[in-house]
Order: sequence, then C-alpha cells, then structure tokens
Amino acid sequence: MCERTAIDVVINNAGYNPKDSVDKDYFMSTFKIERFSGENIARSLNINALAPTELTSKLLPSLADDAVVLNISSWLGSIGAKTGGGHYAYAGSKALLNMFTKAMGLEFAEGNRGAVALNPGWMRTDMGGARAKNTPEDVARAVLDLYEAGTLSENNGMFLNIDGSHHEW
Repeated sequence: MCERTAIDVVINNAGYNPKDSVDKDYFMSTFKIERFSGENIARSLNINALAPTELTSKLLPSLADDAVVLNISSWLGSIGAKTGGGHYAYAGSKALLNMFTKAMGLEFAEGNRGAVALNPGWMRTDMGGARAKNTPEDVARAVLDLYEAGTLSENNGMFLNIDGSHHEW
C-alpha cells in the first residue's frame, strides 16, 4: 500500500481583475452600475471565489488534521472598509471569498484545521503595477513567517493583513 503525504497548507491565490482586460466595454460592465453585466461579473466570482473553494473541497481528504487553508483576498473585499462605488466584479468576488473563508473556518472549528483570508497588500505584479510597495517575494516570505509562527492557525476564520493584524471584514 502506498503511503500518502498529507498537505499542511493550501494557498488559494486566484487574482483575476477585469480592469486588466483589453476590452474596456467588458471592464466597464464589471465596474460601474450603469453597465452592470451579471454574466461578466460571474466570471470573476468563479475564478476568485468559487474555484478556490471547490479546489479546497476536493483536497479535503488529503489535508493534514491541522492543515491551514489560506485564501488570498484583498482590501477591496472588505465590506466594512469600502469607501467608493464600483468594482463589482473584483471586490465582490473577494468579498465572497472572505465569506467562504469565514464559513470554512466555522466548519473547521470542530477540529484542528484552519481557514484564513489574507490581504497581501499592494504588490508589484501585473495587477498591482510597478509602483507597488511589496514584491511577491516579500509577501511569500511574510506568509511563510505567519505560517511558521502559528499566526494562521491561531486566527481560524479571520481576515488578516500581511503583518498578521486583523483586517476589517
């Protein structure tokens, strides 16, 4: 019989933002209420929230008893901190991912597993741009530090910033 290695941490790092689309009509249909297209917004919901949650569901049998599921979110997914209109697709998809993380954390609370949503901050990526503060390497190091310090496990069902502080839902 083949022995399996259990997965200790799952990092769901989906980050599709329609603002990067070359089709500006498509982008505006996901960004402004007067152009709202549920069909176009559904694409963001699927990529950023539904697919990562479904992947986690399929990985459950392979997760270690004390595994952590880390869902990379965004400050734009915070309902409480929202100060401007628009961003229906991206912000909505990250808010949905946050809700799924909270629900998963509540399910995991009966055992030793954890689920955490993480705001990585402004990163130098195609989405964040060249002026962003953090590099992907900076964020990867910070995530590893949070994991090794037990911060992720201790904050099951929470929305954290990259420094380990709590982010407003």
